[in-house]
Amino acid sequence: MTQFKKTEEPTCESSSYDEEMGLPETRQLLKVDPPDKIEELGGRDIVQFNSFIYYADELEEVFKVDIIRLGTMVGRVAVRYSTQNLSAKASEQYGAIDGVAVFEEGEYTQTIDIPIYDDGVWSSCKEFKVILATPENCRLGMYLHSCRVKILNAEAFPSDDFEDDLKDGEEGIKRISNWELFGQYWKLNFECAGVQFPTIMVMLFDQLSALFLFATLYVGVYIVDTIFATGSDKFAADKRLLLPDRYHTAMLIACWFVIPHVVLLFWDALKVYIDIKGSSREYLLMSRMRTTMDYS
Repeated sequence: MTQFKKTEEPTCESSSYDEEMGLPETRQLLKVDPPDKIEELGGRDIVQFNSFIYYADELEEVFKVDIIRLGTMVGRVAVRYSTQNLSAKASEQYGAIDGVAVFEEGEYTQTIDIPIYDDGVWSSCKEFKVILATPENCRLGMYLHSCRVKILNAEAFPSDDFEDDLKDGEEGIKRISNWELFGQYWKLNFECAGVQFPTIMVMLFDQLSALFLFATLYVGVYIVDTIFATGSDKFAADKRLLLPDRYHTAMLIACWFVIPHVVLLFWDALKVYIDIKGSSREYLLMSRMRTTMDYS
């Protein structure tokens, strides 16, 4: 693992504390010096988040997370913060941030702003992590050196297209067309359940059976008009042989009645592995668990 050298006199108290408390070693990889010089005085103040988990509404444009300082409040301290993807993805559900929080002497709290994006589709509660690293003249909290932010979805299932109807109560619900409701559910599955590419692939390759049937009709005509041709048509038929003689041509044609069936059987087995129905069901079950339980 890369070791980062300080230009100032080394101090052992902070690093030894981190080793004792079992803080993640990966934080050293995030080492970036704060913009202003922090005098390392072997500070024992603790810097951490004020909560292990936060809840953000999807309609919020900016969500605030507090970093607090506990201890003597003597001297300036700094700590680096950054976000990390979990079920929520940067640039889709939230904006990634990476910066340094500097506490002046006597200052005990810092607030960081995290952009929250509305993706416009129904989904489960998704979450990301915010982590602290690289303490300067301070120590990280044993447990609250990281926190989770859960983003609460704001859309209705399967979409908000029926919002006006729902406001009218039972009468409005009766006006909703079953086919429109099914169409919105299909759209949700197609875009969010991870079945977009498999669905297109299945729709295309399912046409193989029709293609093989059409080709088999053509092969049947070829067998009658060429291989079994007799009399005056025999000379013209010989010119259409795929191989030098009728016997070997017939053997080649016989392969057509075997190979396509093997290909179709292989495709049927592959469709079971793709399992579009199972993927859709898994997406709905996972979404329900993430929404009703503390599950990521």
